[in-house]
Parts: sequence; structure tokens; C-alpha cells
Amino acid sequence: MEADWNACLQTLEGHSNSVTSVVFSADGRYLASGSDDKTVKIWDPITGGCLQTLEGHSNLVISVVFSADGRYLASCSGDKTVKIWDPITGGCLQTLEGHSNWVSSVVFSADGQYLALGSYDKTVKIWDPTTGGCLQTLEGHSNLVTSVVFSADGRYLALCSDDKTVKIWDPITSRCLQTLEGHSDWVRSVVFSADGQRLASGSEDNTVKIWDPITGGCLQTLEGHSNLVTSVVFSADGRYLASGSYDKTVKIWDLITGRCLQSLNIGRALQQLSFDPTSSMRLSTDIGILNLELPNPAPRVILQMGVETTLPARHIGYGLSSDGVWVMKDMEKMLWLPPGYRPGTSVVLGSEVAIGCPSGRILVMKFS
Repeated sequence: MEADWNACLQTLEGHSNSVTSVVFSADGRYLASGSDDKTVKIWDPITGGCLQTLEGHSNLVISVVFSADGRYLASCSGDKTVKIWDPITGGCLQTLEGHSNWVSSVVFSADGQYLALGSYDKTVKIWDPTTGGCLQTLEGHSNLVTSVVFSADGRYLALCSDDKTVKIWDPITSRCLQTLEGHSDWVRSVVFSADGQRLASGSEDNTVKIWDPITGGCLQTLEGHSNLVTSVVFSADGRYLASGSYDKTVKIWDLITGRCLQSLNIGRALQQLSFDPTSSMRLSTDIGILNLELPNPAPRVILQMGVETTLPARHIGYGLSSDGVWVMKDMEKMLWLPPGYRPGTSVVLGSEVAIGCPSGRILVMKFS
């Protein structure tokens, strides 16, 4: 363990049941947490003070998400509603009702003008978060909707479902533009490339498919995972794709050749993946930042006798070990976490690590 590190440690107590979701605002000023105790809390991650306790849901809070500009906080619940809050005042601005089953996915458009909700009732509803009006109801899937995503410019909305398909919609007119078929099992995740020219989908059939969202054609099928794919993300330049899986690996793919460049042994299934917008060599995850070490401009394909080699994940900066037992800096163990403080959910933002515990505690560490 390093001797020359400093940490500001806060233990945030107040939830009376398991913490289901923790998220930082984009500017890092606020931390929001949702819990099985039916409440949302907003915290100051520096002082550890609870700024707001948001009450009103009649069932557990499944997830919380800030809009990009931080004006709104949305919480979805087992009570089949989504509430929109003012994170400064703690006021409930809107209660969005209309789904007949749990809301599984909540996403703001990049400009914050729209909020899309995917549900186990097989529909997606698009809302105006300012007025609380339901603008569109998108129907057509024959099974529950698992994930919803806007394109960066807001022109398209993609939905994936347990009916094994992905549908692409015009969120303004509510026209279904494409139905993408080809997966042989439930589709768990979907994402647009930054330029909107490609769409990736990850499935319980263990594959990732790359699609042309305009024509609906399947451009590539990426095979190699040995269990369902939970998350997919494009690099900013569109050259690479990262996929996370229940096989406890993250794979990095070259989308020019369709080959797997690296397979990283993470030791757990990751739900959150995003490339650093300035570098394709860094991948942000729910346990920290991973160094991909891909040589540029022609990455080395790691193959031996035609068999892919799985490498240990290399951390950059602060994060968590794959088993949730240690706080890490780079590749070194820094701080051991007692069993009662290990993550049920976690988020890392720069040098800040937030852990939501099954006990209801939240642990926030800021390193310098």
C-alpha cells in the first residue's frame, strides 16, 4: 500500500434499507442515491451532508439519473412512476404516470428537452420534463423493453427488448423507422455511435451486432463472449467498441476488421461503460478507469494460434477491485473495505469513489 496518499472519507447514513443506485451530477457537485426505503437522497460529496430527502414514491426506488445540465433529477420506482425533482430545492416538479408495469429504463435527451421511459409493459413513453406532458407512446414490442437510448442529436430513439429485436423510432413523429432482427435471444443493451451512423446491440445470445440505423442492415456480428452481453459503447471516433458481459470480461473490438483486440478479465459483470472522449485508450466503468494500452494507429491483435488471450484489467487512477474488497489506485491496493462497506452499487468520478451498500450506508472517498 502507498504511504503518501490522502483521502477525505465520508460515511453517509440515512437510508433505512439497501441502496440501489448512486450517481454524481455531471459537475460533481451532487451525489444522488436511491434506495429500497422508497426515498431519494441528495448529498454534498465533500462535506457528507444530506442536502435533500425526496419522498413520495410508494415502492422501492430502482434508479436515479441527472439531466446533463443538472437541472433535473429523475427517479424511477416499483410504484410504476417516475418523478422529476429539482435537486436544489428538493421539490417534486412532475410525477409521470401511465405505465402499467415497472419502468426499466430512464434516459434524458442530450439537450434535456425530452425524457424517455422504457417499461416492462412493452411500451416507451416520451415526456416533456418541464410540463410533465406525455408527448408520445411508442408501441410495437411483444415483450418488455430493457433499454432506451437517444442518438446524440436527438433525432432517433432506439429501444431493445426481450422480444429479441431493436426498434428505431423518430421521437417527434412516433414513427417506427426500423425493426432490427437477427439476435436469437433477449437484447439487453443498445447504443448509437457519436455520429449516429451506427448502432450496436448486446444480447443474451452472447453476441454484439453492429447495424446501419438508416437502412436497418446488420453490418457486423461480433462473437467471442461466453455469456450474455450487458453493455456496449463506441469510442468517440467510432473506431472501437467495448462490450461488457456476464462472462466477467470486457472486450475491445476493432470495427474496421471486426476482430477482438483485447479481452480484459474484470472479475465481475459491468453495467456502465464509456470511453474517455479524448482518448480511445481509457475506458470508464463502474469500478474505475481501465487502461486499454492499444498501440496507435494500428492496434495489435492479441491472438495466439487463433485463440484470444484474456489479459488482467489495468486500472488508471482510483477505483475498486473486481471483487469489491479493495479501493485501488492504478494497480495497487490502497484501502481494504470491511464486509459491511462493500458495494451493492458504485460510481467513480475522477478521484471520487462512491459506494452504495446493502446496509443503506453510502461511502464517499475523495483522494488527493
